[in-house]
Amino acid sequence: SLSAKEREEMLAIQGYKCALDGEPLTLEDSVWGHDVAWADGGKLYDGKVIRRGHNNAMGKLTHDEYKLILELRKNKAA
Repeated sequence: SLSAKEREEMLAIQGYKCALDGEPLTLEDSVWGHDVAWADGGKLYDGKVIRRGHNNAMGKLTHDEYKLILELRKNKAA
C-alpha cells in the first residue's frame, strides 16, 4: 500500500474527498483502495484514496461497481 505521505499527497489532489462517495475525508479515515483487488492482480498505483469503511465493504468490486451500489442506496433512502 502507499505510505501515509503518498496517501496524503493523493488525498490533497482529490481535494480531501473520498473518491467513492465524494464526502470530506481525513487522512486518518482513509486507505489506498485498489480499483482491481490486489489478490486479483491489481497494481499498486491503480487506485484512489477512499474511506476505510468502503474499502472493507467493497470486497472485490471495482470502484465503478461499488459507486453504483452507493448511488442505488442513496436513491433508495431518498
